[in-house]
Amino acid sequence: MVRLRNFLASTFPTFNYGTWFIATYALFMWFDILWCMETSFAPMTTSRYLYTTALLCAALFTLPFGLFRSSTIQTIVLILLSILLEANILYSRTYSMPIPLESYSLIGNMRDFTGSIIDSLKIYDLGFIAIILLTLIILWGKSSVEKVSRKWYLIFLSVTFGLNVIMFSIKGGFIKSV
Repeated sequence: MVRLRNFLASTFPTFNYGTWFIATYALFMWFDILWCMETSFAPMTTSRYLYTTALLCAALFTLPFGLFRSSTIQTIVLILLSILLEANILYSRTYSMPIPLESYSLIGNMRDFTGSIIDSLKIYDLGFIAIILLTLIILWGKSSVEKVSRKWYLIFLSVTFGLNVIMFSIKGGFIKSV
């Protein structure tokens, strides 16, 4: 029994990592809710997205905490992720399509449109900020020196990546399933 408890304690993630992971997954789910609520696009409501791709993305975006064990770095990552997700929502409200990748490099052109961007914000866009603030409140005063098991992280990353490969293969490959 002691060996099993020691194995589980060394294999599963720490409280801090688990909290950051859940917060990152929540950001993707909040984006999905906003995206599907305001657009006719529904590719993110599939089980492939909800149960595999979003988990893989959350695992990848919590990599900085796993490597550096720094809540500050992870907070910066989540803020940047929230900004990118919100930019996609705002773009789709205006142009009814996802933001093209090359448009991210044209951010300097947004100065002329600051007023219209602020006008297109809605109260539920604060959900991104609320998720980050709630995470910081939960982790307030907690030490981030707990080591994240690299073995657990690699197993979880491999399983979610494998599930994504299987899901894409079932649909006929990446090009046909997107």
